[in-house]
Amino acid sequence: MILITLVGALLLVQIWGSGKPFHKDAWFFQWIDRVNQWEIFEANSYVKILFVILLPVIFVLLVIGALEHIVSVLGLLAAIAVLTYSFGRGEFNSLSKSYIAAYRQSDWDGAISQAKFLEVNVHQIEPDDWSDLNHQMVVALAYRGFERMFAVIFWLLLGGVAGALAYRLLALYKAETDSNDDFEKLDKILWLFEWIPVRIFGLSMALTGNFASCFYRWKQHFWCSEQNSIRLLIYYVESALNVTKNDIENPKCGEKELNELTQLYSRTLILWVCAIAVWSLVF
Repeated sequence: MILITLVGALLLVQIWGSGKPFHKDAWFFQWIDRVNQWEIFEANSYVKILFVILLPVIFVLLVIGALEHIVSVLGLLAAIAVLTYSFGRGEFNSLSKSYIAAYRQSDWDGAISQAKFLEVNVHQIEPDDWSDLNHQMVVALAYRGFERMFAVIFWLLLGGVAGALAYRLLALYKAETDSNDDFEKLDKILWLFEWIPVRIFGLSMALTGNFASCFYRWKQHFWCSEQNSIRLLIYYVESALNVTKNDIENPKCGEKELNELTQLYSRTLILWVCAIAVWSLVF
């Protein structure tokens, strides 16, 4: 069931380029605004966050269960729709290609525009500093690719579509909230949600990239509790692509890294799907 759901959702993303037709988040943001108005949750933000996330997840599970009871295929289609919704917002490959095109044309304004889509802090980058901008794009795209797909798949395996949906709603909540207190708590919760999948992902990239370098870095930082997911990901990516400090300072190497990042993530996704397929057949 999980394998069929995953393959179905991936096919939809492949056809559309993203899950955009299902990515309608206004209902969730309205739900957050409504709950924020309830005084009962003012004393404990964690309880509020739990309530905001769990209620939609439980509702979706009840709907899928009811559809399965009527016709099993309807339940499967609903699960595929929920998983497609749970995949990350925005593009990955197209953003990378658009940025690289701007870089090759020395179009600084166009490149900055693409960087802003990934929420890169462009104000801290000196004008025409392509090496720094290229590196920041690699960092941003590395996390975008991870949270968009791989973290969701991990939680699908661990908790079904409920786990995948819960992860996406947490990410949306963090991106939407204006409360510093809520943001800090959501950041901690997401760090916990990503602790295991980011390390499994790092090990996967050792298998699909430079094994010796990436595996060494993976072991070195496995128990690290001070680094966030983004920092660990860039460690793994740079090791898997065999990128050195000197390479980072070379704009041409930055372009090569961006190109190879897309290929690395594609290989790793194929590895994950094949592993899940084998696991499903054996067990």
